[in-house]
Amino acid sequence: MISKLRIVELQKRLIDDVSFENVLKNNLTKLFWDDLDKRINSKLNNFFVLFIWGRQGEGKSSIAQMIMQKYFPEFSVKQIGFTNSDVIDFMKNSKEGDSYIKDETPFQYGAGSKIDENTIKNFMNQLRARRNNFIYINPTMVYVESAHYMLETLIFNEETRKIRCGLQETKNFRYLGYVDFDISPIWRNNLFVEYEKKKKEFLKQVVNQDYGTLNIKKSAEIVMKEEEFKECVNEKGKLVMGYLKNLIADKFSNIGKERQDMIKMKVKQIFESSQ
Repeated sequence: MISKLRIVELQKRLIDDVSFENVLKNNLTKLFWDDLDKRINSKLNNFFVLFIWGRQGEGKSSIAQMIMQKYFPEFSVKQIGFTNSDVIDFMKNSKEGDSYIKDETPFQYGAGSKIDENTIKNFMNQLRARRNNFIYINPTMVYVESAHYMLETLIFNEETRKIRCGLQETKNFRYLGYVDFDISPIWRNNLFVEYEKKKKEFLKQVVNQDYGTLNIKKSAEIVMKEEEFKECVNEKGKLVMGYLKNLIADKFSNIGKERQDMIKMKVKQIFESSQ
């Protein structure tokens, strides 16, 4: 089930970014896989760097694991890390052609997250120079000049295990179209189970952090200023969803009914075609 808040967020994206309309009409799923196949099988550039970003809990890690397992059947949980030190350890012991996933961590919303992003960018440049296959997962969009592909998770259907992503240009972030992933074949397989165990062990070492859930504050900041957000929380710091919904609706209403109807219709098309 897609939340009403998420629908409103995507509607606003259509207002703010003209290229986002390509997510509605350009199915690039086959083109994406064909290009990745060609790259992996190339004699000269037989490696890839992929950046996946999007809200927490929308299947980014599953997409990364599915891609790695498709091309590297022996890929294991040992090749997945959550911190910069994990990446450093991998770099120390890796050889040309090895593969690795740097997953998102709870720290990336906290202080120092920008430093973390810059560090990972440097890692990615080095890994690319060494022809390692690398997938970097992050909750927010960052400029990664060494990436061959850039995906944003947009819709995750928990019932069908299907995920729709927006495929972006790696230089200017414009949306080219959409790529659909079906993660049901890998759902709860051995790698998935081992990954969940590793993540839980990692989180035992993290104090007062919330991992794998929607960061409401970040979502709210898409459509409001910080001072407006403060008005949307009660005395316990809980988000008052009714107030937030009304505030977003007010901003949405400023664009005129005809434009509203068109955007609502297009967002509905996204949801229906991704089921």
